[in-house]
Amino acid sequence: MSDLRKWLNVVARYKCIVEFSDRSRHIKLPFFELFYQAEKIAGKLRINNKKNKAVCVLILDNNIDFLFSLLVSLISNFIPVMMPHYTSIREKIENIIFLEAEVVIVTSTFISYLIANNEYYFFNSWGVPTQTVYCFVKRQKVRRLLPHPETEVMFLTSGSIGKPKIIQLSVRNILSNFTAIQAYIKLEEKDRVLVTRSLGTASVMVGEVLPALASCSTIHFCENQPSILTLNESIKNYRPTFLCTVPAALYALASDDAIFKQGQLDLKKIVTVGAAISHSMLKKLTHNLSYVDIYPSYGLTEASPRVSFLPPNKIMSKIGSVGQPIEGVQVEIYSPAGESVKEDVIGEIVVKGPNVMLGYYGESDLTTEDRGLMTGDLGYKDREGFIYIEGRKDSAINVGGHTICPEHVEMIIESFPSIYECLIYGVSDQIFGHILHAEIIINEFFDMKIFKSYLSVSLRSHEQPRKIHFVEKLQKTTSGKKIRYSRSL
Repeated sequence: MSDLRKWLNVVARYKCIVEFSDRSRHIKLPFFELFYQAEKIAGKLRINNKKNKAVCVLILDNNIDFLFSLLVSLISNFIPVMMPHYTSIREKIENIIFLEAEVVIVTSTFISYLIANNEYYFFNSWGVPTQTVYCFVKRQKVRRLLPHPETEVMFLTSGSIGKPKIIQLSVRNILSNFTAIQAYIKLEEKDRVLVTRSLGTASVMVGEVLPALASCSTIHFCENQPSILTLNESIKNYRPTFLCTVPAALYALASDDAIFKQGQLDLKKIVTVGAAISHSMLKKLTHNLSYVDIYPSYGLTEASPRVSFLPPNKIMSKIGSVGQPIEGVQVEIYSPAGESVKEDVIGEIVVKGPNVMLGYYGESDLTTEDRGLMTGDLGYKDREGFIYIEGRKDSAINVGGHTICPEHVEMIIESFPSIYECLIYGVSDQIFGHILHAEIIINEFFDMKIFKSYLSVSLRSHEQPRKIHFVEKLQKTTSGKKIRYSRSL
């Protein structure tokens, strides 16, 4: 029996409510009903798998069906691999093949791809809260690769710096991280949690769904992942008290003065994840939402995913920081030589703790080192232990012998009031090696003269972009992260 299933079985006795709405219906279910329905379905999935757990890929819409099928998979003693809904069909097929998945649970839109693959046969189907889902089983269950024996679930990385990797997490990873998250967000039974991002991510499952279940909160799943433009409408309609989202999605909220004046918000807590939040946006949010606790956070899937958070009472005094490590986690900063560095010295962020993954599936040579999880993120700690992120080690740009973290420059530029979003990239140059160019999205109040003056006092000369390109949108991955690249003149 899955250890996570045991925990969920206890939670099922609580009074958590799960909701889903679309244009034509509203579904509201007690979690215990969802759990016990999943137990009945799992009883029918008798798949011969005595030696090792079967790997089960979930390809489902971003709603209650996903949560229901995850429960079915865990109760069946499978290892669920949660495929984010934003991944392409090609990526989904490639991952099924790479994982040698014994079981695949899908909606009707994906059936034809499995039928065309003679390695799988239709095994069963069942009606779930919003539609019918279908279970396919692999004919030959011989594996070339085995998951780590302690693997409970698998998640894909975002793929923002290359091909997504598959992360293996244990019960210890998941429960230690969720417990530490709940210790500071302190969800309660009266809270309403609006889930706006993909359920196929550790950030949502561990950082939102599990704390909500444990605290008996109401969980509301959006029909589709809201865009930056539609998030405000979702907040108005569902009136959540808790929201976890990326900074880019908060731009419209920070700019919508009407939503504050009309008293349309019940929000009490906002957690930001996935990217740094600009100083200007943070100041505007704290001004307009003075009654809301805002928690800038840092993490990565390999860390289950949360690493640190900044308490609301430190927002202004430690602006730009992602806070201190969560309970049970240690963070050190290492130099390129592999030595721990002093305070205020930039180096690679290394994480230790019960949240650090078991490893990458099929890529054991890329797994954690003895000193901890080498995150690939550059940053530093101040004398009080607060962490500041400068950027990615693999996205650093050399400008005339200076190492520039584009994320740092972007944060400074995005703090200018008339700029919505920015991308910094390097362009090869015969004299300096590289020079910086910027792509920016502006609003109607942008003034180039004031902006240049702002850059001259906010950035060092080698950090200032030589050329600025005005664009309507930035290139991003399917998960919403900026795509970084370099160009030749």
